Amino acid sequence: LTVDHVRRITASTSSGEQGVMREEGGTWNCIGADLLEPELETIEQVLFSAASVRAVRVGVHNPKSLTEYGLEAPVASVTFGLQGAEGIQKSLLIGRADEANLVFAMVRGQDVVFLIPDALASLFQQPLCRAVAPPSEPPEEAETAVLHEDD
Repeated sequence: LTVDHVRRITASTSSGEQGVMREEGGTWNCIGADLLEPELETIEQVLFSAASVRAVRVGVHNPKSLTEYGLEAPVASVTFGLQGAEGIQKSLLIGRADEANLVFAMVRGQDVVFLIPDALASLFQQPLCRAVAPPSEPPEEAETAVLHEDD
């Protein structure tokens, strides 16, 4: 995965789905939400980690079933939308942890299940956006009554 080619990241976890899109100038924006702003540090860590992800070990080639690895219905997934006319995307599926606290993972469409450190699996499940406070409305000007007293 080449970091500069990533234009979109979508993360799905048990708490929902969030996505960010990189604009032409390199600015990240949250997809589909007005009151969210991108978690830039998390986005950069996810990009760096995805570009250099290394399996601790290969679990199995051509598994008959993904269920025993927690990958049939993954705990989480991260999808990277890449630049190009074809709209290519790569998805990393995150499964369950093994007895050594390593986490089963695989790239969708490939037939290799591998294990990654729990800390890396946790990073891929971090929110890509955070809520921001709505803009405050200007206080309504209190109508003041001017009293005129005749002397």
